This record gives sequence, C-alpha cells and structure tokens, in this order.
Amino acid sequence: MKFPVRAALVFALVLAAGCTLLHHRKPSAPEPPPSAGIETEFRDRWIERRVHDLMTANPALPEADARAAAAAEFAKQYPYLRTVNGGLKP
Repeated sequence: MKFPVRAALVFALVLAAGCTLLHHRKPSAPEPPPSAGIETEFRDRWIERRVHDLMTANPALPEADARAAAAAEFAKQYPYLRTVNGGLKP
C-alpha cells in the first residue's frame, strides 16, 4: 500500500475517533425513584376511599370539602411520606 493511502486511512481513523470524543450528550433529567409513584398511588387511593367514607357518613357534605378533609387527615396520619398535594417534596 502506498504511503498517501495509508496516511489517509490513519488520518480518517484519528478524525473519526476524535469526533466521538467531542460529542456531548444532553444531560437527562433526573428520574424520581420508583417508590415515589407507589406513594402517590397510595395517597390517591387512600384519599378516594376516605372521601367516599366521609360522603357516605354525611351526604350533605360537598365533595370538595370532603376531599380537603381527607387530604388533611392523610397528611396528619402519614407525615413521613414524600407526597404533598400529588407532587413530591423538594
């Protein structure tokens, strides 16, 4: 093989390797831990059940008031969970 062909191949190999080293990836957003989804699902199910119980006990109670009372009870009973108003604590 002649020198210019060999030099061109080496140059192309070095150039290709350098381009992959200079390629920057976008930083991905941190994903919440799997337990966050489980806690949120538990909170939603618990509040729905408690709203149903409160409205069964007092049919004149508006649903918004029952939901607010259930959310307050949940926060008082489970203060160690990371979920607050459907979102994660910072």
